[in-house]
Amino acid sequence: MDSNEYDGLNNLVEPTTAFRSKNEEVQRLITEAIDALTILGIPFDGITWRGIERIAMAFLATGQVNTANGWENIKDLHDGIITKSRDIIKYNNKYFEEKISSGS
Repeated sequence: MDSNEYDGLNNLVEPTTAFRSKNEEVQRLITEAIDALTILGIPFDGITWRGIERIAMAFLATGQVNTANGWENIKDLHDGIITKSRDIIKYNNKYFEEKISSGS
């Protein structure tokens, strides 16, 4: 994705400073997740960049994808993976350089 993005309503959706401060692999992985969700038809109309980023990270966390080659082993319900919101927060903090309170 370019540094300047537009949502479906032609509103500028630009990556945050926090996103840009993440290492390149994390940025690439989040961007790949956004692309995958877009291809699957998930609408991002009117959502801020941060909102889109959080959706992508939740998607990655539920599939337990944390590296570029992790897509090959993405998890789903058939793998017996059940992810609670606090698990997603822990995963995002550990792998995606987030600092979200576990009480959030």
